[in-house]
Amino acid sequence: MKAVVDVLSGLIEEHLAKAAEAPAVRMRRGDGAAVTTGPAAATAPAQIGFRDSARVIAERLIRQALSSGVDCLDARFEGEPMSGGATAELVGRINLDLSFVFKLDDQRKLADEAKTIQSIRTSPTLPLRFRERFPRIFALKDDEPPFAYLMEYFPTEAGYRGLDDLLFLSQLSGKDLEMEATWLLNEVLNALFEGYMASVDRRFMPNLYTDYLERIEMRLQDSARLDPAFAPVPVRIGARTCRPWSEYLQEVRRQPSRLQQIAPPFVTVVHGDPNPGNIRVKREAQGIDIRFIDVKEWGRGDYMFDITKIAHYLAVTGPVEKAPGFAASVACDVEGAEVRLQYALDRPPWLETAIQVLRRRVAGLVEACGDSQSWPLRYELGMASNLLGLPLGRLKAGRRDAALIFYAEGLKSLDAFCQGIAAL
Repeated sequence: MKAVVDVLSGLIEEHLAKAAEAPAVRMRRGDGAAVTTGPAAATAPAQIGFRDSARVIAERLIRQALSSGVDCLDARFEGEPMSGGATAELVGRINLDLSFVFKLDDQRKLADEAKTIQSIRTSPTLPLRFRERFPRIFALKDDEPPFAYLMEYFPTEAGYRGLDDLLFLSQLSGKDLEMEATWLLNEVLNALFEGYMASVDRRFMPNLYTDYLERIEMRLQDSARLDPAFAPVPVRIGARTCRPWSEYLQEVRRQPSRLQQIAPPFVTVVHGDPNPGNIRVKREAQGIDIRFIDVKEWGRGDYMFDITKIAHYLAVTGPVEKAPGFAASVACDVEGAEVRLQYALDRPPWLETAIQVLRRRVAGLVEACGDSQSWPLRYELGMASNLLGLPLGRLKAGRRDAALIFYAEGLKSLDAFCQGIAAL
């Protein structure tokens, strides 16, 4: 066990040292107490040393993991940092016979994320098969920053691959790829729909403005601070002109009853971010084993947001960022009160088929659940919310061309949504 603690404490020590170099930030704990992160917060740990503080946290997590049945004593191991779509400040992976992921962050939402996974896995109202598709939480530190947890992982060495790799890096082509993609997509939707159908709760309704539109507003405000191309001005995309994104949001604010009209009359369990990169798939003799990782802390909400996480990846994000040979090339001119964008986004035939399959399956789920028949508008809103939430992260990563494509495609969906809701 000592060797595992050494690896884990090394990762935590590195995070604590980096946090000490960051500007001090005042925030509130869940109990209302003020907490300072950054150099001021590092004063106390520095008195006993980052190494000692890190070791205390590591030993606590490993003790919890051992009590939950993880055998760390005689396992061979290695520690490695992880990158990708994870939002935690630190994500590290410890390889044992049972692979698990370590996440650490100063924000309480990380602990809430782990608790959401625990609640899904232990819910008596959800089917056992659905619950077991989510990772086990072996240990959780949720008392004060930094928050951390150890979570089961589904590694490539055990036969798991991301759905994004299976779809976009496949060795198949033509009709063979179309059939494979359709089969995989249907299996994933079967797995998700099982949970949605079993958890319909008509005592509550989701808040579409908060879940969809506020997300757009906050992300684009931050994007505009980084790049004037994302300012709320008209955007000409080829021959099509979209209004300023702020005008669309103001228009929806003036029509709350119409927004309510397209909302589902219930909530369900939701993953929060089931894009294909967060879906692990393992082929087995009797079919495939599907697992869901990187769950958001929401717990329940509008399942359409989940669905459009998959849809936006198929339609835009995958072709731009995952498809081999695609190089995002965007012509962008910011001229006074207008932005002009030109780019090419070609989708192979198998993708168009997959998107059609997805929409047909959603229509069937809507019928089975008794959802609003205006669901296509909510689907369009979900596409807008997800795509317009992407540019900020891409800009911070120096990927402006991808950010601009996501922005343009998201504006198209937002424009279509506003036209549709105005016609209700």
